[in-house]
Amino acid sequence: DEFVIAHKKKKPTHTQDQRAAILSHLDLVDMILLLPFFHSHKEYDDMVKLVKPNIIAVTKGDPHLKNKQQQAQMVGGEVVEIEILDQFSSSNITRYETISSY
Repeated sequence: DEFVIAHKKKKPTHTQDQRAAILSHLDLVDMILLLPFFHSHKEYDDMVKLVKPNIIAVTKGDPHLKNKQQQAQMVGGEVVEIEILDQFSSSNITRYETISSY
């Protein structure tokens, strides 16, 4: 949440806890980590070395793709790029929540 606020200059549509709850209902998800706000790539590298994920999922166009590929390589994992579904954009979610609250 701190990352979204700091980099996108807006409050996230769903909190990190809410996003984790949504992901926890997917059978494909083995583990969910609630990440603190990392101030450097080294902090993220250290976490990846500790967890040793098989897959690091990123959204298509992630500006940190190269770093995440290097991190996956460090632990023998792979990076999988996921397409963002237009109907699930923050704007559409907010618009739907506003309409449904009437």
